[in-house]
Amino acid sequence: MERAWEIRFAAVLTQKAPLTKKLVFLILGIHALLELVALPMHLGSWSPAGPEFFFVLMMAGAKVNSLIDAGEYWRFLAAVWLHASLLHLALNAMALHYLGRLIENLLGARAFLIVFLASGLMGSLCSYGFSEEPSVGASGAIFGLLGAAASYGLVNRNRIPKRLKRFLVFSPLLWIVLNLVVSIMIPRIDMAAHSGGLILGFALGPMLGDRILMRPTMLPHRFSKTVWAVLILSNLITFGFMAPRLLGQAPDINTGLREEVVGETRFSVPEGWRRGVLVHGSCVSPLPGAAPVLGSAALEVCYEDPYQAILFIYPINMLEKGGGGLGQEETPAGFLRVTDSGDVPVFRRKQLEDEAFNLQIASAGSEHTFVVRSWKNLSSAYLPLIRALVRANSARGL
Repeated sequence: MERAWEIRFAAVLTQKAPLTKKLVFLILGIHALLELVALPMHLGSWSPAGPEFFFVLMMAGAKVNSLIDAGEYWRFLAAVWLHASLLHLALNAMALHYLGRLIENLLGARAFLIVFLASGLMGSLCSYGFSEEPSVGASGAIFGLLGAAASYGLVNRNRIPKRLKRFLVFSPLLWIVLNLVVSIMIPRIDMAAHSGGLILGFALGPMLGDRILMRPTMLPHRFSKTVWAVLILSNLITFGFMAPRLLGQAPDINTGLREEVVGETRFSVPEGWRRGVLVHGSCVSPLPGAAPVLGSAALEVCYEDPYQAILFIYPINMLEKGGGGLGQEETPAGFLRVTDSGDVPVFRRKQLEDEAFNLQIASAGSEHTFVVRSWKNLSSAYLPLIRALVRANSARGL
């Protein structure tokens, strides 16, 4: 009898897993689009490393809490299909090939897809709840597959043939321990996503039945089919949001404004932008008790949006030192006007080929100038917001 079970396990576990193969090719294809299409379309050049590549990941659907807060909920699923580097992609593709084939053969294609997609979503939700850092990757989904493999082995440990217990019972548990240790030791790994996917996968494994021992599913057939359909539909909708970004489309920038007081001056500033101080070109959170001051070299107020654009406010005389004014007919030295003569005056700095960022400036009245630094390929996307800033603050007589 033991030998008969060994043969049955071997026959099922060595079958091809077509759905796993398709998912591996899908994540490879999405990364190819990211590197070969989205990167040059958004940046005008191919630069698969550094902040430029992170920017493209953010555009394409990385889990960025502030963008999710702004209503881009599709990022919970989009982040699962994106990877930060070729090494990241290769490791997850190999893990998906191994674990996906195991779970697809043990539980069936539908149960495999439920575990993978639901665990990926749970990983993103946990990352959103417990980590402010942006994140991408299928690791949460893969940890879900690992959790399902571990729970399958534990639940069926008395029915699994002895010669297969090391493979189906002990190996998944060992891999969980090793991967959690690595996740703790290596900085910037999204431990929340890994843990969330692992726990959900572990819980789902025993509930979905199996193809070898013929254990029935604990979930009603109609319920599991509905979950399967909802997960697939949600990911198809997510791909609909991702596709334009992967093909180079810029996002719509929110033009909503809010009022804030800086020093003794009240300004209308972009809604949803984080307030900070400008330090070496970055907008960082101020130290407790430090109040940003307009025009101070040591402590200058700034605002940053989720796409890493920075707005800072200069007294008009600081820009005049560079030559030129900001009137309707005058163009500052080194800048080009980008709006029509009848429109509010907005000027863009002449772009160098190797520059990733660009500056746009616009007068808010007789005393202050708004300067927006953004990724060069997003400059035009910020024009409606700059117009709104100029009109709102000029109307207040600043």
